[in-house]
Amino acid sequence: MKDFFGYDTMEEKKSLLDRARNVALTALQQYDLAWERIQFIHLSDTITYKIETSTPDSYLLRIHSDR
Repeated sequence: MKDFFGYDTMEEKKSLLDRARNVALTALQQYDLAWERIQFIHLSDTITYKIETSTPDSYLLRIHSDR
């Protein structure tokens, strides 16, 4: 069975990560969070980003498949 976030080529991976970044940025707009940096961490059964703020706080944002 192919993973939901599967890809066959580097072009498909780049496209997937570009779309995921847009989803992450849209999600961040829903929160009162003064974020400064979004950093891709990992792609597996979720897509994971580290969200850094102007304070010492940081957050983990995961995008799950819609299965």
